[in-house]
Amino acid sequence: KGWSPQLQVNYMVDQNHSFGTFYKYDRHSSGEMNSEFNTDNYENGIWLERSESRIWMDDNFDKHIFNAYYNGRIGKLGIDFNVDGLFDDTKTPGRTCETTTPVEQGVITQQPTQRHIESNTNSGNNFWASKLIFTYPIWQGNLSVGGEYAYNHRTDAYTFTSTEVVPVKATDSEINEKSTAGFVEYGRQFGRVFAQVGLRYEHLTNDYYNFGQKEDEVCRDYGDWFPTAVVAMPVGKVQLSLSYRRDIQRPNYSSLTNSTIYLNRYAYQSGNPYLKPTYTHSMVLNGAYQWLNATVNYSRVK
Repeated sequence: KGWSPQLQVNYMVDQNHSFGTFYKYDRHSSGEMNSEFNTDNYENGIWLERSESRIWMDDNFDKHIFNAYYNGRIGKLGIDFNVDGLFDDTKTPGRTCETTTPVEQGVITQQPTQRHIESNTNSGNNFWASKLIFTYPIWQGNLSVGGEYAYNHRTDAYTFTSTEVVPVKATDSEINEKSTAGFVEYGRQFGRVFAQVGLRYEHLTNDYYNFGQKEDEVCRDYGDWFPTAVVAMPVGKVQLSLSYRRDIQRPNYSSLTNSTIYLNRYAYQSGNPYLKPTYTHSMVLNGAYQWLNATVNYSRVK
């Protein structure tokens, strides 16, 4: 259940200059989820216990999304500028009721016992990003130069109460993340062959706090280079292209959280703030003939 009003304004000054803005508000007051998680415990092939968990969660959030842009041209110089913002606040109350039944010689002979967990997770993001690209024709090709900046302040707090002692801890984490990037790309036609190369540099700092205390061993500060290259040409009636790129995949915030979801006494779900990004080298060979298209992809993930 929710509603999402939005407003968009675009204005073209002339054929060389245009700008606009976009705003959207998302509100979802309820997003209930009910699930069951059942476990039978065996030891040396003998059935000892049955655990049945009934899990309820309700996800409700407020989200503000903003974008502003300018697109223009001054002489031969092209300019593309964007600013984005995302601000959200999410509350996720939860409840787990676990019923444990002892088993003797494959027969349920004792009364079941129950354990109740009440939890609440509050998370929020304050995210800004900007991107500026200049394009200019040079040496019979096209040159693009640009930069990006992004900032996010994320909070994630988890509290709970339980009728029994459980190996779950309350958390209150905070992440301040800044990312800057610069890139250059050049493409040109050489007869029937088109070639394009690019290089991007990214630098990221990530400061991690738990209950207001900075944890240096979890903080991140690193920079990386990411090259790209594309070659495309026709061979007879077949259009061929070969591309290479290096990418990075950073863990999402839900994977980094310390918050723990209790399923039953045997299973818990949590994140890991020590996770590091993965890097991918990929090459793609693509061939197209009329309506036929074939692709060969090779990737190396590290």
